[in-house]
Amino acid sequence: MNRVGILVALLTASLIPPAAAEGWVVMDLGETATREVCMSRAESVLNGYISSFGGHSVEKDSWTVYGYDLKPGDNDVLVMCPVVNGGKFNAFLTVYGAFEDSQEDFTDTIAERLKEQWDNAPL
Repeated sequence: MNRVGILVALLTASLIPPAAAEGWVVMDLGETATREVCMSRAESVLNGYISSFGGHSVEKDSWTVYGYDLKPGDNDVLVMCPVVNGGKFNAFLTVYGAFEDSQEDFTDTIAERLKEQWDNAPL
């Protein structure tokens, strides 16, 4: 009975694929005057980042802007421009990186670069 339990445990463990490592950064970029200002700034910052450092594309929705496959690594970015307390608009940045072939996590680097570009972007 003990051997069967060990065999089942070993077989089960061998069927589970290795998990990919993940990195997350979430950052508050602060208030903006309007949603349009937030969205325009987010799109400009992400396009500027891709021009400087590399990446695939930028897409926007009604209150979010997405950046795909930002370099270094393979990271996706989301800038949200929701209405927060008091009817103000606020920008939030999320950087997500999944890395299977290496243990290098560039999410902090990308978030810091984007924050710097956001702070220096024209209003």
